[in-house]
Amino acid sequence: MAPRAGRLLLVSQRPIDLRGGASVRWRYLLQTLPELGWDVETVWGGGDPAGTATLLARTRSRRARNALRAGARVAWAALRPLGLNPSLLAHNPLWAVRGRRPITEAIARRRPDVVWVTCPPHPAMFAAAAAAHRAGLPFVLELRDLWAGDPGLDAGRPLLRRLQARAVARAARIVCMTPEAAARLAALHPEAAERIAVLPNGFEPELLALRDAPRPPRGERAVLAHAGTLYGRRSIDGLVDALARPELRHRVRLVLVGGINDRSVAKLEAAGDGIDVEVRPPTQWREAVEAVRQADVAVVLFTPGDETAVPGKLYEALALGVPVLALTGPDSALGRLLERLGADAGVARHDDPPAIAATIERLLDDPPEPLEPERLAPFDRRHVAGDVAALLDELARR
Repeated sequence: MAPRAGRLLLVSQRPIDLRGGASVRWRYLLQTLPELGWDVETVWGGGDPAGTATLLARTRSRRARNALRAGARVAWAALRPLGLNPSLLAHNPLWAVRGRRPITEAIARRRPDVVWVTCPPHPAMFAAAAAAHRAGLPFVLELRDLWAGDPGLDAGRPLLRRLQARAVARAARIVCMTPEAAARLAALHPEAAERIAVLPNGFEPELLALRDAPRPPRGERAVLAHAGTLYGRRSIDGLVDALARPELRHRVRLVLVGGINDRSVAKLEAAGDGIDVEVRPPTQWREAVEAVRQADVAVVLFTPGDETAVPGKLYEALALGVPVLALTGPDSALGRLLERLGADAGVARHDDPPAIAATIERLLDDPPEPLEPERLAPFDRRHVAGDVAALLDELARR
């Protein structure tokens, strides 16, 4: 008789089938884990799946944008004196309590071997930790983005760390995306250092095959493409200023696929006819991938203040073999990863327009060769799925 498949309960406050971002990672894992001996059931919260920050970036109604801005100003005035960012309220913090019931019901119905929560949104960690603890089940806390330890959210103050400590204490494993995030978490929660594991975001294996697909010939202007929502602190200010410089003004066209924040809207309006730019609405993952595949250069942005994160779009661009313009900070995980891979020809400081312009010219005049698939193997989601299954097997044997 074949051994019984393991049962995993995946908790996410945001629906897994939401387009783009980490949902693509988990859609792949949901398909692949059963082949590796793990059946998966999901529990997710209702309400606004994208969050207020993303909603503002995607909203075209001026009235709706003004209403959201007014609410943000009130939240800022109330929370910032405490050292907290109002975006903490963007994803229904009450789900930390309300989410316990559907998770508990799913545990009773499914009888899982392991409970795994993927964050953000971060309130889900508290609901899942409580329900798993009550049921006596191993609990995995996955932090795709940091909560405590992100200076943009907690301003270096201890409140979020103290709140997060309870969920961390109940976690059999704490999963994050980069070594830098692991180091930050270990500094915040030294008692949990041995339980922290790095499982990178990665890319869909099928993207490697798209390298050989024909690309359209370059037109009069080279295309720089950024796929993904420009929300919160993400900025294209330096990029826009670089593209407005004489050496690039008539050479490059910028394509932005996804919603953009107020700051980016204002910057583009101020640039006017000084740059050639196309803003496309949010689309499905495959269409966004195709826009990057057809581009001459893929633009990858880091989030100012978050030096531990590597955007998932980087892995996709590397898998597609498209040259990458990576706009980073002075000490970012994004820049360090590209340096380790020997793919840092396109790295530039996000706030240095002359350096950005010179980097773009270098990528267009002498495009780097795509990385060999063997170099990218640790980020192939087939590899990541195997590591996830191995972690689950270990916890289930306890």
